[in-house]
Amino acid sequence: VKYNPMIGRQGEPVGFRGRLQFVQHNGNKYLVLPKNYRAGGELLSNMISINNSGLEILGVTEEGFGKVAETKKQNGYLAAFQVVESKETNETKIYAATVQENALSGKTISTIFTYKWNN
Repeated sequence: VKYNPMIGRQGEPVGFRGRLQFVQHNGNKYLVLPKNYRAGGELLSNMISINNSGLEILGVTEEGFGKVAETKKQNGYLAAFQVVESKETNETKIYAATVQENALSGKTISTIFTYKWNN
């Protein structure tokens, strides 16, 4: 099996530096992580074309992690995200940036999404 620095080898850990964020919200702990959906899904596992992405929020418990929420799929590759808690307004928001290449024009489109954390 050839090593690809973008993918790694099957079964080996992949570096996610800066791609995961632990958050404390209303006294509970969460892990927020990106979820990119490949074109072709698991049928074409070697294909790297990302057509949709989103965020998954996992609750941290004594037993491990449990899925609490997931954002709806957005077009493009999830390039970055950040959870921000405002002390002034007492609101927590998630900012996410996606990048998508337009197949017809060849232009790249970047979009920033804002989610309000309700609960």
